[in-house]
Amino acid sequence: MKYPSLLLLSAVPRLATASCPATQVPFGATCTNATTIYTSAYNYLLDNMPSYDLTNMNSLGFGSLDTADGLDDGVGTVGINNAIAAKQLYPWASTVPEDVWLEYVVPYAHVNEGRTNWRPVLRDAVDYILADIAVPPNNIKDAVNLING
Repeated sequence: MKYPSLLLLSAVPRLATASCPATQVPFGATCTNATTIYTSAYNYLLDNMPSYDLTNMNSLGFGSLDTADGLDDGVGTVGINNAIAAKQLYPWASTVPEDVWLEYVVPYAHVNEGRTNWRPVLRDAVDYILADIAVPPNNIKDAVNLING
């Protein structure tokens, strides 16, 4: 498996004091190795992939393709790395339990949504909103109210 974004995580600026080292992912008070979390998320998505995505699983980043064509970095696997980076970056994300994170944050799409790389757009929007805030939110409720406000 390839982890294209994991190498960049140590360079991600933190919004608050990091609860885990850059190579680990926070789940509450527990820090777990990022590679272990990536593998868990990859396997979760693979095991729960909708039947209509199976024919395109290689282009989504699941399976084996020649790495020269870049298709191993499909929206599914790039999405996993973005979900890990968000968990490390935003202080309120550490409170999301792993089972909830796998079910609702990691998936590259829900039902009939387009299979596109939407996470960078959302991250840029959240970062723009947070840029003018003196003290970033530390819990999910405050983050949702600020972002949706």
